[in-house]
Amino acid sequence: MRRLGKDAIIRGNLLMRRHIKAKGHLILAYHLILKEDRDQFEDHIRFFSDHFRLSSLRDLLRAAAFPNQDEFGLALTFDDGFRLLMRDCLEILEKHGIKAGFFVPAAFVNSGSQDGKAAEFSTRSFYYPVPLEPMHPEDLRKLAALGHEVGSHGLFHTSIHAMMPESAQKELMVSRSMICEWTGVAPNSFSYPYGESLSSLGSPAAWLRQAGFTYGLTTVRGSVDQATNPYALPRHHVEGNWSIRALRYFLLD
Repeated sequence: MRRLGKDAIIRGNLLMRRHIKAKGHLILAYHLILKEDRDQFEDHIRFFSDHFRLSSLRDLLRAAAFPNQDEFGLALTFDDGFRLLMRDCLEILEKHGIKAGFFVPAAFVNSGSQDGKAAEFSTRSFYYPVPLEPMHPEDLRKLAALGHEVGSHGLFHTSIHAMMPESAQKELMVSRSMICEWTGVAPNSFSYPYGESLSSLGSPAAWLRQAGFTYGLTTVRGSVDQATNPYALPRHHVEGNWSIRALRYFLLD
């Protein structure tokens, strides 16, 4: 019933907003692209190509530094580092020549499914019928070799809001070091677990800077321009099973 109500609201609003188009650079945050989402996700790519210039996260940030653009960029990112992204999702990205950002909780990659923490996290967070396997180090190496960005999502997907400054700084540095060891490239991007980029105990932006990161991504909706704080980049949450109607409603003005 809730889904039907949401769809009715989207339909009604789109009818009143017939002439809509992109009005800014956007970063999207996906989590899962399931096998059953494959065709829908490829429709997403076609929709994005009709309204934006698909680009890597780095290229989007470079473009956003210059105002008065006639063409707006859109970058795709994927949080949580589930191994199923290496199948249909990666195949479609490669087919369309898209370079995306993948943000992984480093301790889950390191431990695999041995201690159950990654499995518990996936079951709790997504209510999927079976635990989702985390990426392996060789998966990260493959992504980096293909030109995708591999960034940090912390160690155990712990909110930075709940951490003491010393613990947060250690987690940031350790996760960055682990990813560098696996891929040969020290990541400069961090995706805040749960999108939370604030702390009453200090400045997460300063912690990221000290750990060697140059930007951080939230899940606060918004567009990116030259005035955007690089340590609090907005992203629009989407999922692989969303309809094109929903994308149009949330991503176009």
